[in-house]
This record gives sequence, C-alpha cells and structure tokens, in this order.
Amino acid sequence: IIVSSQDIEIVIVSNGRRYSDKKFLRSLIKSGVTKFYVSIHSHQRKLEDYLTSTQGSFEEKLKGLVNLKRFYDEGLIKEDILLNIVINKVNYRYLEKIIRFYHKLGFSGFRFDFIRPVGSAWRNAAIMVPRYSAVMKHAGKALETARDLRANISFGAIPLCLFRKYGIDIPMGCIGDLNDIGTESRLSEDNTVRRFVISHKRKSRYKIKSSSCRRCIFDPTCEGVWKEYARLHGLSEISPVVIP
Repeated sequence: IIVSSQDIEIVIVSNGRRYSDKKFLRSLIKSGVTKFYVSIHSHQRKLEDYLTSTQGSFEEKLKGLVNLKRFYDEGLIKEDILLNIVINKVNYRYLEKIIRFYHKLGFSGFRFDFIRPVGSAWRNAAIMVPRYSAVMKHAGKALETARDLRANISFGAIPLCLFRKYGIDIPMGCIGDLNDIGTESRLSEDNTVRRFVISHKRKSRYKIKSSSCRRCIFDPTCEGVWKEYARLHGLSEISPVVIP
C-alpha cells in the first residue's frame, strides 16, 4: 500500500496466475486495488514453466494478462499494468523478443531487474546468474526496441557505470533504482515494529561497491551490485565514469 499526501494506492505485485480467474480479479479491483505488477520472465511456455518450476504457469499467466487487459480496456483498471521480468542466464538473450511479444498483447510497461542470487538462484547460480558483461548488449537492444514501440522500460540492479561502459544511452528515468517509489515498509517481529525505506536498505545492507566507485560520477546515486553477485563474479566488470 502506497500512501501519499494526496492519495492512497494499493499495488499488488504477483505472478498473476490467479488473475486467470475473472471473478477473483474483479473482486480485487472492487476491493480497491489500483495497480497490478505481474512477474513473468519469458515469452515462451517452455522457459517460463522451467523458470517458475511450475508446469502450466505460462498459460495461467497469459490468461491472467488477457483478463487484466480486458478490465483495463473497460476502464475498471485505471493505471497501466507493469510487467516485471527478472534477467537471468536463461532469458537474457530474449529481452527484445519478450518486449515485442507482450507489446503485441497490448502491454507497454516493462521493468527488467537483474537477478539477485539468493535461495534457489544461489544454489543454481551456475545456470541462473549471468555476468553483466553478457547481458548488457541485450539490455541495449531491449531499450532500443522499447523506444521504437514507444513502450516504457526501466532496469534495476545494474550498476550505472555499465550502461556507459557498453555505449548504452539510457535516460535516468529508465533507471529503476533511481525512480522506485520511496516506500516505507514495516516488519513486526516479537511485537517490535521496524520501519525502513527499502531503497536505503538495498544500498546499505544488500549491495556492495568497488573501492574505485568513489571516483565515479554516479557514486552518489548508484546502489552498486548484489553482494551475492560479487561473491560469484567479483567486481572486475565495474568501470567508474570519471570526469577528466
């Protein structure tokens, strides 16, 4: 739930499978949900089912997306629907095709987040976690495709210097880490409530920077890389952007 001085937004981020049930989806809308973010990581049934370890998940998600689009077209959903794609070793070569596939279905909002190697992703890092150097060319093509289609696109968990290093002209508005809503979260443990801003926690606790980052013009705003990524691949890909 996102609360501002002017409005209250109820945002659901999910895999979207339950949205295949129109009655269930309609009940969410009636209850006040204003934004829907759907996590889907491929344009192919085989890859999506593999990535989610759930047979049939792709078909369920597609049905859910069709229902979301229908209710959006009918005016029941006011805000654009955002598709969340986690960039991983299985799908990074297809980022452009993912955009084109879902754009044909009527969706124009895409968020690509580099995988965080925790849980099963850490246990299967060899087959799930690519190097940034392998991904950046495809990220650049995805950005160009979104521009051509006039779609909205943003990237998260990719150090800002890498866009410059690989010659990708990306507007700051497309850097998701810089434009995430500054939500305040609450966790209750043993009757103790802790408040934190998630973007601050990412930068201070979950990510790390190279010592050379201090010389980079992006240092004040860049969050760095996931600590688990650094454990896997090191920080040699980081290339500080320095003003001569």
